[in-house]
Amino acid sequence: LNNNRRSGADKYYVKIEQNGKDLFDEANGFTDFDDGRYEVRYTAQEGEVTITVGLVDDTTGQTQTIRGSPFKSSFTSTPKPKANTYTGPLMITGFIPTTLKTIEEFQKSTVAGIGVKFKEDD
Repeated sequence: LNNNRRSGADKYYVKIEQNGKDLFDEANGFTDFDDGRYEVRYTAQEGEVTITVGLVDDTTGQTQTIRGSPFKSSFTSTPKPKANTYTGPLMITGFIPTTLKTIEEFQKSTVAGIGVKFKEDD
């Protein structure tokens, strides 16, 4: 699948919590595909879940959370029919416009940065 990585075995810290209860069982809910991809499985009740993921440094043993962590997810027993589709309202009115705005702002700041003149002591 066009993966550049040909190994796994990274050490990760994963914590999945709902209402103060830990939902993650590493022995039964973690798969290392040995190509840089990992799968985490858990079962949640209706409500909000907080997912924290960190990479463990091999040399120091310290954990550094990955970009965007902790993540929030919510679960409901009665989802709206289009709530989880790529063409549903959450994608069309939420994710896509927000992402496009972020990209546009990044592009504008990049263009502005390109035009900055260097000073002699830079």
